[in-house]
Amino acid sequence: MSTRVLVGLTVDTYQGIPPAFLLRQVRRLGVEFAEVTISIFQDIENVVRNAKGLKLGLHLPIFSQEGFDFSCIEKQAEINQIIDQINLNWQRLNLQYVLSHPTENHLFETQYRVSEELLFKNLQKLQPPLLLENTLENEAFHFDDFLARTEKILGSQLIGICFDGPHAFISRENWFDLLTTHFDRVRLVHLSDCSKKQDLHIPFGGIGELPVHRILDFLRQRRYRGIVNLEIMPKSPTDMASVLNSYLLMLRYLNRKKYYQMRLRSTILLWLLHRWLR
Repeated sequence: MSTRVLVGLTVDTYQGIPPAFLLRQVRRLGVEFAEVTISIFQDIENVVRNAKGLKLGLHLPIFSQEGFDFSCIEKQAEINQIIDQINLNWQRLNLQYVLSHPTENHLFETQYRVSEELLFKNLQKLQPPLLLENTLENEAFHFDDFLARTEKILGSQLIGICFDGPHAFISRENWFDLLTTHFDRVRLVHLSDCSKKQDLHIPFGGIGELPVHRILDFLRQRRYRGIVNLEIMPKSPTDMASVLNSYLLMLRYLNRKKYYQMRLRSTILLWLLHRWLR
């Protein structure tokens, strides 16, 4: 594990702007980590070039975004292509992990047949280290049970879990227990603001309800040394100020040296952004 916390941002295609371009801007700003999706494989050479110097994580497909995941039987040919792309490029992408959700057919109706066994078989084909994220839970699905099965099947290939704060907050009455119980396994934390009923993926400081300061206090007190990724999906360029402020909030709690370095850069960038939006 790193000797310090890495704070990063999710980077995906945004209003037609490709990830390769956005990764270059993130790197220029001074951000050291970004979590990307399989959209990077549409322009892999430019992604590799523009992300040079960044550490990356890769989020595998999920029903709510790509419309399928690695458990979908009818999508096996496409899944095989994704696996090949990951195994071919993960080292030059400086991938720290590949992130999987559990099969989410308890949450979404899908046109495809799903198989938990197939999910595990596909994950076993991957060369990079794997992380498992707690997804939204209901009466039909409990993350702890799935985690136990995953650890048994994947063994050392699974290097830990991603604690998704909004997923726990929405799904569980005692949501904070998931973090405290599994803290020794946590290598990645996903944060964005949300309501008690909906995973909004919005910046902090607005209408959201997630007690983020409680999470950050806990991570600081326990001297967490993994990755914190802001899984925020801006709705418009005007959201960028809130995204940067959310990023600075993470640094203020978890990486003070980086916080002071980034505060001046962010002030200049926000001034330029304000002038552009006027």
